[in-house]
Amino acid sequence: MKKILASVISLALIFIFTACGEIPEPATDGIPEDFAFTIVWDTYGISSYDSNTGKLIKSSDTDDISKFTVDLVLSDEQLKEIYGILAEDLDISEYPATYDPFAKKDGSPGIMSEPHESIELTIALNGETHTVKCPSVALAKASDCPTQKGKRFMKAIRKVTEILTTTPEWESLPEYDHFYD
Repeated sequence: MKKILASVISLALIFIFTACGEIPEPATDGIPEDFAFTIVWDTYGISSYDSNTGKLIKSSDTDDISKFTVDLVLSDEQLKEIYGILAEDLDISEYPATYDPFAKKDGSPGIMSEPHESIELTIALNGETHTVKCPSVALAKASDCPTQKGKRFMKAIRKVTEILTTTPEWESLPEYDHFYD
């Protein structure tokens, strides 16, 4: 009798929560279905990836962008790793819409480089979308950031771009048309 009663109660709870829409379905291994990201990086912001479209662009600074564009569907393992980096290790909501990770602790400009890098990170998660733009920042390492917040941000950017640029899809793209001085 107890087993039957427990089964009826379990089924009733599942029905109630499902009918009310209160149980979000994870996409893969606990990742919310609405998780998506777009990242722009590299010298002058010429490389990008959009998880919604799967478009990976090695160089937008070219006469024929189609030869530098490929479709990349992330594996469950890659998506889970990127989710961990962007949604668990990094709280993008604590960053302003425009940010310089290399700025000094007092907010004054930090290191700069020429050429420079432009970074843009957009994360959609739990019904919210946050974007952080880093226009014309130093083309430098995370360890060059004077603050922990900057280091955390740049480590996340570098790790995600490493995942993207070590895929067979990226490696199948041709070398850049030109390099920057």
